[in-house]
Amino acid sequence: MIKKILSLIISCLLCGATLFSATACQPTPDGEAVDINRTQLYVGIYNGGFGTEWFTEVKAKFEEMYKDQSFEKGKTGVQLMPKYGKEIYDPAVLGSTMDTMDEDVFVIDRVTYHDFVRQDKLLDISAVAEQLVDGKSVADRMFDELDSYYNIDGKYYALPYIVDVYQMIYDVDLWDDYGFWMDEDGNFAADVGEGFVKSAGQDGQTGTYDDGLPVTYSQFFSLLQRIKQESCVPFTWTGDYWDAYFQQFSEVVKGYFDGTEEFLKNYAPELDTTGVSVNLIDMDEFKNLAPHTYGSFSETEMLSICSEETVTWANIAELQRQPGVYYALCFARDIMDESNGRNFTPYSVGPGESHMAAQEHFLRSVVEPQVTDGRVAMLIDGGWWEKEASWVFEDMAKNYGEEYSVENRRFGIMPIPLPDDRETPYETKFVSTTGSMAMFAKKSTDVPELAIEFLKFMFSHEGAEILSDNGCVIPYDYDIDVSDSDSLSYYKKQRAEVYDGNVMFSMPNSTIGKYNENLIYAGWNFSNSRGIPNPFKVFFQQHWTPEYYLSDTYEYYKTVDITGLD
Repeated sequence: MIKKILSLIISCLLCGATLFSATACQPTPDGEAVDINRTQLYVGIYNGGFGTEWFTEVKAKFEEMYKDQSFEKGKTGVQLMPKYGKEIYDPAVLGSTMDTMDEDVFVIDRVTYHDFVRQDKLLDISAVAEQLVDGKSVADRMFDELDSYYNIDGKYYALPYIVDVYQMIYDVDLWDDYGFWMDEDGNFAADVGEGFVKSAGQDGQTGTYDDGLPVTYSQFFSLLQRIKQESCVPFTWTGDYWDAYFQQFSEVVKGYFDGTEEFLKNYAPELDTTGVSVNLIDMDEFKNLAPHTYGSFSETEMLSICSEETVTWANIAELQRQPGVYYALCFARDIMDESNGRNFTPYSVGPGESHMAAQEHFLRSVVEPQVTDGRVAMLIDGGWWEKEASWVFEDMAKNYGEEYSVENRRFGIMPIPLPDDRETPYETKFVSTTGSMAMFAKKSTDVPELAIEFLKFMFSHEGAEILSDNGCVIPYDYDIDVSDSDSLSYYKKQRAEVYDGNVMFSMPNSTIGKYNENLIYAGWNFSNSRGIPNPFKVFFQQHWTPEYYLSDTYEYYKTVDITGLD
């Protein structure tokens, strides 16, 4: 069973400096000298989008805690020495370079975990997983799907430290300005006027993050049309990286239709043995299905041509026939439809638009709408976007006023719409992520005891509290309330609410060796004969229908080994 997320908000990356030899008192690039009287712990950090500000406090607290402890003969105390980078921490590189590097501990974006364990590269850190945090072990607090992945024969050699998901981020102030909020009947606030009451949203509860937002597929696309009628642009995103971003975003849409139980069948250990019973589309019946109608989706019609079938690794391509794949394809096709005007900025579909450029266009469109052909309503990105765009907030506050600062602008998370005729409330929302961001220590470290102590601190309650103001989520059920924090932006508070108890994280990792060796996740469902795993891009470039796409991807995967294994 998937464990519910409680509000642990965590920053995910450290800041640091490249260091010289620990045998001499040489200055580091940030001015700190190596203290030959203390034991150094070198920490390698993937320097990505979430920022590094919290390391200063982590360093101060940890060094104070161990100022009187000796880890090496003739030395007392500890000195944390961070070193950050990107390419050097790519797992494809790290496997062959780790043992020759200064770093003892690594905090990285991706880890080929089972490969590293088989290569005997990692230190056994089971003591970290077994430590009690508020009376419960770290391992017991970890989400079940990740625990089954990181637990190897009862031992742990790495621990996940962050999860996140690609999402639709919307401009709350724009919704107020134009009256884009909806009531229970799908009417817009701008049309109702006095007496308007926001809908309860998908969760059915008033006073929560999704009040006034569309629930169904048709309501969502009605919203997009209304946004365009007001000369605004529904979306922007990175044109440079949308293959990777939208492969995983499509996975989330798929999961919202199929639900957690069906989604996890893609990674069930039984695929390697007796097989799994999966709800699949009958392709003969599918040929007779009426073509998808723009802006609406019938679950009843879709499920009427589905039935339970057994899938094993031998016929795993049959997973392409899951109804959630078709749902995600229809969603992508309708967003990319240009028959009633574009739903996206011109920057979104061409090279040269980095993720940070897309964030800047999203934020600046409120004062420079002419650049993006209108004010932009939503950005498709990951939860790290706000931290990456911090310089834009600062520049806008300086040039246009404090109302444009990160503290004063408001952004929220748009729920994935549900089929129009879903009969029962969708009680638990679905979010998926690879969970491959991990912390570990190399087996060849000269200070294994110190490495273990540092990792224990990172996964302690105190360590979590230090990190809580930076807006990221770790896959453990720590109980840390950030709702009243003055240091969190509107967006970070909303993320905390979205992920608090009513959102289930399903981790696309598997105990199946074929998956573990290749970091396969559900995104493979969206490649095709064109070799493009991004359905949004395919629909932009090709005159395909969702029906043709589903048939194409199904036939394609019947001829391809998705793992790349012989």
